[in-house]
Amino acid sequence: IQKAVHSPGTTQTLIQKYVETYANRNFPMWYEAALAIWLMPSLIHQRDALLLDFDTNPGGPNYGGTLSWAPGKGPGVGETNVEVIRAIDVPAFEGLFVKLMAK
Repeated sequence: IQKAVHSPGTTQTLIQKYVETYANRNFPMWYEAALAIWLMPSLIHQRDALLLDFDTNPGGPNYGGTLSWAPGKGPGVGETNVEVIRAIDVPAFEGLFVKLMAK
């Protein structure tokens, strides 16, 4: 995306405005990546199945924390089975982002 932000042209201006307004240059584009994966699941390079829960003990030191376990390793108190995306095809994601921003 940095390439698109620094290249001349109308698309560059739109992408640059978007990145400057909504994206923090020091952090991944989480929402944009989630949408891109929904549109193009082939972007996923690595995924894992996990059990997921949250610490809902208001007085506890980890209140609100996300807890996860490998399948079959959780405490068995109602954890949810989830699929966690660990890695995506970054060049393909960036290409899709630039293409969609150019429309």
